[in-house]
Amino acid sequence: MHAGVMRRNRDLSTMKWIKNLGLLVLLGSCAVQSRPQGGPRDEQAPVVVRQYPAEGQLNFSDRGAYILFDEYIQGSKLRGSITSSPPLEGITFTIRGKKLSLEWDEGQLLEETTYRLSLGSEIGDLNENNKVDNLELVWST
Repeated sequence: MHAGVMRRNRDLSTMKWIKNLGLLVLLGSCAVQSRPQGGPRDEQAPVVVRQYPAEGQLNFSDRGAYILFDEYIQGSKLRGSITSSPPLEGITFTIRGKKLSLEWDEGQLLEETTYRLSLGSEIGDLNENNKVDNLELVWST
């Protein structure tokens, strides 16, 4: 009877070992690390989703504007490319995520005047920096 108990313990030990080895192989195969495959290269410039003032808006009197895009944006050289006609003083901008916000000094907008705020081609998407060509805002007071 003593030999039977030893054989049974050995069989259980072998089964535990095989079970643990199988578990180790299973877990090891799940831990393979590699770079994500990604997709095709982004070649499209960001698209304007919403802007304020709306293109050609009449009776606009605020001291700021914004443009919301369909993807995250950057504009590292935007500061030197912003122009306005007629001129607006103190134009500043901030980029947060998908939104470009612009502000200018208060009390500058003349009555019954059409304004064109040109941003050039300096806004691009965050990863590939695909540029939006000739971005501008146009409104009237």
